[in-house]
Amino acid sequence: MKVSLLSAAALAGAMTFGTAAQAAPLGLDFTSGTVFQTVGFNNLGWSFQVTSAVTLDGLGLFDEGAPGLTDTHQVGLWDSAGTLLRQATVSNASAAQASASTLGRWLFEDIASITLAAGTYAIGAFYPNFDPNPDPFPDFVVGLATGLALAPNIAYLTSLASAADAFAEPGGYGLVVPGLFGPNFRVAAEVPPGAVPEPASLALIALALATVAAARRRCARAVATRRVGSTHR
Repeated sequence: MKVSLLSAAALAGAMTFGTAAQAAPLGLDFTSGTVFQTVGFNNLGWSFQVTSAVTLDGLGLFDEGAPGLTDTHQVGLWDSAGTLLRQATVSNASAAQASASTLGRWLFEDIASITLAAGTYAIGAFYPNFDPNPDPFPDFVVGLATGLALAPNIAYLTSLASAADAFAEPGGYGLVVPGLFGPNFRVAAEVPPGAVPEPASLALIALALATVAAARRRCARAVATRRVGSTHR
């Protein structure tokens, strides 16, 4: 069922959600939720709290139903002072990433890595007013999300939505929480201790081991030669 955000107040309610059990590349993901039309709002997103420094390397958008986006979308990241820190344009050419939900998929664009200090931030995306002719199917967002999983050091705050004719930071909304997804960010992957090295590193390790083994063999032959020579003196 697709619901208009203009009637979302009737669906607002208390929701519970947790932190992802392990570091994931997605800022957040969910298992289900309600699909909302963006009629009446152009800039939509959500605010979040960073509890400890975290590095981001991508901005993305939810492709509801995964049929491909009807429009391209500007996605932005703002700090608590309203300063635009990073932005990207997400389209059907953006890299696809699976969601835990069957409602759709994520599409991501790389950005210059940025480390966010502890504090409050907002992420938003611009949804153009759609024309039912020839595009009767606008891009939708997900609210009232269930099974919400957040990356470590990220805490969801509230939904954001506002009407504007151009890309801008979305304003306060506070309904259909958790929502509105919509926009998302990607956390830079960390290499865990004991991780399997990449092929180039493996090649270097193999070369080093081969060099050590060859050196040991030469040393062993030299010792054996000296011992043989000493028996004939």
